[in-house]
Order: sequence, then C-alpha cells, then structure tokens
Amino acid sequence: MANDNTLLDWTIIHPDSLSLLLPYKAREMALNYSAFLSFVPQNIYNKPLEAKASEFLPGTAGVNYARGQNWYRNQYAFTKKELVTDLRQMKTLGINTIKHYGPGVYDRNILNAAGDIDIKIQYGFWIPGNINFADDSIILEKLTHKIINTIKDLKNNAAIISWNIGNTTFQNLTATYYKPALFYQQQAYLAWLQKLIAKIKTEDGARPVTIEVSASENLLQSVDILHNNVPGIAAYGIIVNDKDTAQAALLSQLNLPWFYSSISPRVYAMLPASQKTFFMQNWKDEAAVDMIRLDGLTDFAGRWKPELYNLAYKWKRIKLPAAFPEIKILRPVAPTWPGAKLTYHAIIANNNRWNLAASSYPGLQFEWYLLQKDNHNSPLAVSAVGTGAYVTVTIPEHPSSYQLYLYIIKDGQVKIVNTTLNTPLESAAVK
Repeated sequence: MANDNTLLDWTIIHPDSLSLLLPYKAREMALNYSAFLSFVPQNIYNKPLEAKASEFLPGTAGVNYARGQNWYRNQYAFTKKELVTDLRQMKTLGINTIKHYGPGVYDRNILNAAGDIDIKIQYGFWIPGNINFADDSIILEKLTHKIINTIKDLKNNAAIISWNIGNTTFQNLTATYYKPALFYQQQAYLAWLQKLIAKIKTEDGARPVTIEVSASENLLQSVDILHNNVPGIAAYGIIVNDKDTAQAALLSQLNLPWFYSSISPRVYAMLPASQKTFFMQNWKDEAAVDMIRLDGLTDFAGRWKPELYNLAYKWKRIKLPAAFPEIKILRPVAPTWPGAKLTYHAIIANNNRWNLAASSYPGLQFEWYLLQKDNHNSPLAVSAVGTGAYVTVTIPEHPSSYQLYLYIIKDGQVKIVNTTLNTPLESAAVK
C-alpha cells in the first residue's frame, strides 16, 4: 500500500483503449483518442498582451454587424436608411469590412448596400449550440444543405471576401459533455465539419474558409486538434473578450494564420497601432425577445459610446468631445422586496462632492432601463422605466436577477452606468 507521500501515476498508457468504454457506434468512427490526449497545452502566463501580425486578410479593419439577424424577435425595426447610415459611418471611420451572419431576410439589402459603399463582407454561418453531433444527423444534413445552397446563391457577389463558420463549437462541447462521451461528440463534430468545409471548397474554391476559436485556456489545444483533423481551414478567428487578456497572450505562440474575429474595445486598445486585421465586437446594441446584446460601439438608438469616440480618434484623429463627468446611481437604503416602489437618483461628482444630477449639471439627458439577466448572468430582457435625473422603480420578483441601467446623453453621445437594485449591507454610502 502506498504511503501518504506517494503520488500515484494515472497516466493512460494506451489512450485508444478508451474507445472500449463507448457504445459500438462510437468505436465504428475509429476515434483517434491519442490525437486528443497527446497534445498538452503550453503554460499560460499572465503577461501583457502581445499582438502578432496576422497573415490572413491583411489590412482588414472590421466590425461584427449583428443587425437584422434576429429580425423576427427584434424589438427595434431595422430600416434600409439605418443600414446605409451605419455603413457610411463605418466608412468614414476607416472600417472597410463587416462580418455578417446569414442567410436572412436582410441579406439582399446588406449585400447591396455594402457593395454600393465599398464595404467588404465576411459572410458567416452560425452553428447552433444545441446540436447533438453524434445523433442529430437530419439536423446536420439540413444545416449543411442550407449553408451550401447559400454559398451557391452568393458566390458571385464581389463584396464577399470569405466564408466563416461561427460559434466556438468545438470548445463549447467541453462544457456540455463529460468524458468519454465528450470524445464521441468531438469526433462527430470534426467529421461533420470536415465534410462541410470540403463541400464549401467544392462549391467555391476561390474564397477562404475560417472558423472561430475562443481565447480561452484551451486555445492552443483546440486549434491544434482542428488543424490536424479538418483540412481546408484557411485561418482561425480568435474571439477575445475583456476577461481573456491573459489567455490572448498565447497568440504569440500560434504559428497558423489567425485574425481577431471579435475583440472588445478595451482589449483592442492594448494592441499596437499597426494592428489592422480585426473585427470589433459589435457595431450596435441589440434588443430582441430573450436576447440582449450590450457590446455595441453604439447604443440601441445609434448614439456613439465613448469607446467609439476613442476609436475614431485613434483611427482618424477625429476630435474627441468633452468628457462626461463622473456619474453614479444613488440607491435607496431600503429593502428590495418585490412590489416595493423605490427611487434611484443620478449623482454627479463635482469639487470632490457628490451632488444630485438635477441641480449640479445642466445639459444632460437621462434614460433609465431595467435589465433582466439569466442564470448565467447573460442579458435576457430590457425595458424602459423612466427618464429624468431620478426614477421610481417597482421592484420585480427575484430582484437579484435585475440591474438598473442609466443612459446619460449629451450632444449625440451616450455614457452608460449600471447598478444592482439593492444597496449592499456593508456599504450604504457612495464611495
């Protein structure tokens, strides 16, 4: 018997034998478990983000354009006039490419407007996250058919520069399945993806095909497996959020063509000025039934956020407007019982003191919104609750699932602050 100081060796000497744990159908797929287990991710170091010049789509200054993708659920109408306004603003800022997912009812308008304004398009196909790649053969067949038919219809459009496979599906499987079923799903996905890309290249051999990968701790491992199992991937689109800066440092170790498929303004600001192959996170905030996106460079009404002004200055030296004063939300010191009516105030810092906004800073407009989040802390629904320097809110059921958002507007620009509905017990004062 080993003593307490002895470490047991759990190394799997013959990893392919794991297939014996799976159903016969899985073993038929001749899954090479060694390919999954032999690649050991390199250590992740918490160091400043170092950008590496991409070999793919050089000179691309892009933005993700999600408008119109969920048209049947969207709370805001999407008109052709707004589309043209968006694209012309992008052009003025130096944005030359958008990433658009389809097919959809707005494809024709977006493609035509982009062509007229000389904006290029990376056309993407979103892979749903609820597919069982081992068993949903009919769903996968229909999805493949839709993708190939769309490419057949659009391949002669000169505005389209590449096809993109959206969603970080391979990595997401890890959060859905446990081993060894995870290996089964991964192999089924890789087999489907291999066939899909082969069909895409047969239909359109001129344009490159890219796929998205998240800048998570398994970035290098995921790219290695995709590269070794799926021929035809021209480049890897890296998704980098604010929380991913440490993992994004791994890009300096990635020796395959890659580009920033989605990058937040804060992370982009860490890159050198010479970095010109990227797609910013999103152009405009979106509000649809059961889906809210607040990662846009403009808000729901198209007003510019400070992040967009900073980009405009960086790219085109467009003059920055006067900065907003420091603004917070003053919460009431009262229990947030469902049904209670509580009043929240906008307060502004002035001469090292906090003052009520109504009396301290003229020229500002205020809009208040109540945002509901799901169990994963993702935005779920938003509703307007008032305007002015203060608002009275009827506390909803499950108040911990809500946040109060304050939009401060001045001369077409907007600043957004938010808070929970309750005042924390440890601090009832504004710090």
